[in-house]
Amino acid sequence: MLLRFFSLFFLLAVVGCGGGESFDRIDISGTVSVGGAPLKAGRLQLSVPPGAEGASSIAVIQDGKFQTITGQGPSPGPYDLKIVVYGEPTGEGEEGELPVVGVYSESVKIDKSKSEMNFNIEPGDLTDGG
Repeated sequence: MLLRFFSLFFLLAVVGCGGGESFDRIDISGTVSVGGAPLKAGRLQLSVPPGAEGASSIAVIQDGKFQTITGQGPSPGPYDLKIVVYGEPTGEGEEGELPVVGVYSESVKIDKSKSEMNFNIEPGDLTDGG
């Protein structure tokens, strides 16, 4: 089932790059659509760019919605955002893999007032996931 697959991403959540430093994290949630339709399955990554300090984060996108794990959101600052778009499961049963069919990237800035983020991605803005 998709939930089992996505649970792995929650367990592997990126917890920052500060080597034990404590950052003020912000829980974020929001929506992701591609071509106006909710993204069925994907992953949102917020990575601290080179030279910056902060706590990276990751969230699963399911049925167009995402939410970081409480206390595991990003800290305020600049981020490299990557949204990975998954296609239909391949293989048999609930253990089928979700192929990457596209990736969207942009730079974003997170501040304390930004707890909700919504993205409407145009299909032409996706790079090849293969």
